This record gives sequence, C-alpha cells and structure tokens, in this order.
Amino acid sequence: MLEGTFCYENNLGLPVRLDPSSIAIVCMSHESTNSGIINPAEASGERIKANNQKQTVEQGNKAELCHSISNLVDACQSVGQSDVND
Repeated sequence: MLEGTFCYENNLGLPVRLDPSSIAIVCMSHESTNSGIINPAEASGERIKANNQKQTVEQGNKAELCHSISNLVDACQSVGQSDVND
C-alpha cells in the first residue's frame, strides 16, 4: 500500500501522483451512518504501523524515526451502530 507512488484523478479529472513520503496523516471514518460502509480501520492501521517501522533508522544505540505517518480514526458513529466491546 505504501510502496512507490500512486496515480489517481483529482476532482477535475487531472492525473495526480501521490508520494507516500509526503503523507502526514491518514484520516478515516470507521463506520458511516448514512451508507453503512465499514472501513478497514484495523488493516489500514497495521499498514501504517509497518510503514513507520520501516522508516526507523538505527542511529548508534538509539532508533530515530525519519518519517512517521499519523493515523486518525473517527469511530463515534460505530458506537451507535456496532458492538464495539469485542
């Protein structure tokens, strides 16, 4: 998911190239109240975590994170829609 560059079209239909090193934060809504879609928050978080671990560089006896991607999941709608105590 976070390897290489990714091409997509913006809202004007123009091609855009996304470089993962320019990503600061990934934001997603876990469960939508109007569509019922449940996004894969756990899988996305695992990929972000793996990416961040690969970006850690050993500096002598301490590790330094070169580029970290933050992860924000809005799950407030999930509380009213799903069993969240599992």
